[in-house]
Amino acid sequence: MSIILIATRTKIPFLSSLLLSSLLLLAGCSTTPQKQPPSQTQQTTSPEEPLDQVYTSQQLEAKRQQALKAQDYAQFAYWSKQLWLYTKDPEKQNHIQIQTWQIFQSLPLEQLNLLEQQLAQQTHHDKTLLSWIHLSQAWQSHQGLNRLSALKNEMELIDTPDFFQPILQQAQHSLRPLEIQKLAIFLPLTGKYQQISQQIRNGLIKNSLLKHPNITLSFYDTEENPDLVALYQQAMADGNDWVIGPLKKQNIRQLQTLNVENITALNQLDQSLPFIQFSFRTASEAQQIETKLCQTQYRHLGILTSQTPGDLKLAQTLAYRWQQMPLHHATLNSYSTRRPNLRKALGNLINETQSQDRKANLRWLLQKKLHFFPRTRQDLEAIIIIGNRSRVAVFKPQFKFFNLKLPIYGSSKLTPKNLHQAHPIKDLYKVIFPTFPAALHPNPPQTHLEAFGWDSLELTLNAALLAPNLCLNTGLTGTLTLPKNKKADRQLHWAIYTATGHIQPLNDN
Repeated sequence: MSIILIATRTKIPFLSSLLLSSLLLLAGCSTTPQKQPPSQTQQTTSPEEPLDQVYTSQQLEAKRQQALKAQDYAQFAYWSKQLWLYTKDPEKQNHIQIQTWQIFQSLPLEQLNLLEQQLAQQTHHDKTLLSWIHLSQAWQSHQGLNRLSALKNEMELIDTPDFFQPILQQAQHSLRPLEIQKLAIFLPLTGKYQQISQQIRNGLIKNSLLKHPNITLSFYDTEENPDLVALYQQAMADGNDWVIGPLKKQNIRQLQTLNVENITALNQLDQSLPFIQFSFRTASEAQQIETKLCQTQYRHLGILTSQTPGDLKLAQTLAYRWQQMPLHHATLNSYSTRRPNLRKALGNLINETQSQDRKANLRWLLQKKLHFFPRTRQDLEAIIIIGNRSRVAVFKPQFKFFNLKLPIYGSSKLTPKNLHQAHPIKDLYKVIFPTFPAALHPNPPQTHLEAFGWDSLELTLNAALLAPNLCLNTGLTGTLTLPKNKKADRQLHWAIYTATGHIQPLNDN
């Protein structure tokens, strides 16, 4: 198999497609019509026309459109079904069904609920309308495989399921993995982020070669092509079905003006976008650490963090969330990333300074030399140190000096960059932290950024299958989820450093 290098992209041919059944774990893990606002005056009465009257297809269609214009959805549902029964051509019948479905599917959920309430107050009503309402409610209230399951449940209660069968077929089709043949990858392959992009690129290539050899990847350098709108248009003209990237936020802001959905951006903005946003940083990490610490029934925490923006934001979010719970308290201290005095930072957290002050006062009062060892605060039950591996390793010996026997937790930054060839650090012994699954088990990706590139392809191909209560459990950076706002996230796995300085899965038993 050959890799052809071109000025702005690399293409790789492939042989097979993704199997749906091996990817998903249920976790306990045409133009649609313009939406109309709920109306208190909508008619939901059954038609009063005699059923034995003969109509032409043109008359039936006219009645249909008249009812739709008046927002009389009972009449619209009735005449749609009559037109379907009159029409013998299967293709025309399917068109009527899908068109009717698009009308009801486009109604706001509030309007559907109002229609249902109005029908419940009537002695006699059209069951066809109620079926459309229930199907549309199921569609709007669920996502992914949950949506398909809800539609199937509704179909079992319908008296005339043949009339609604194309709806179920459409839902099943929408839940297939994306039939992507060509993928454009937007990365800064030169310049400041070249090394990062190269690792992400390697992860994408490894995944495609091993799992999706039928897909062609084309790589575009966003440093050489800074106009991302023009680059996107070029990628589509080249026959690509989807874009993975870009990496930098300013480039993502350019693409949001396109208002398209076939993009998986490799970073996140502070706003929702029409396409997927997938960041290397885990957005819910503070919540996951909080949940883990709650399981141990801790109440008083000490938090030490570097002053890098990402670490500081994580620490502040964790401290805020922790203190929202009754009887929970957190003390947050930070240390400089430039020439940090780590011993002083830890001493400030455990009140060593106050102990030194008491010693000085006693020495002055007694006027003699004192044998002294600092008496530190006793209320802390655990300490969380947020920083990279080398910094956290420097803190650990200080615990022995102060005779601290507290559990130590870290962040995902303690994950080795070289997943399986990392230099062991014995001073991290017993430090507990959240990490990528790829760091705990042998996997093709060699670095954490390669694992991120690998998962960006998995997420893209299976986005249609995910929902708030569904997850992709084969992610190498974690169990992948895709909420309604399209900001993808991951559930990290927990690990602990051994006495030899290596990491292994945390056994909570």
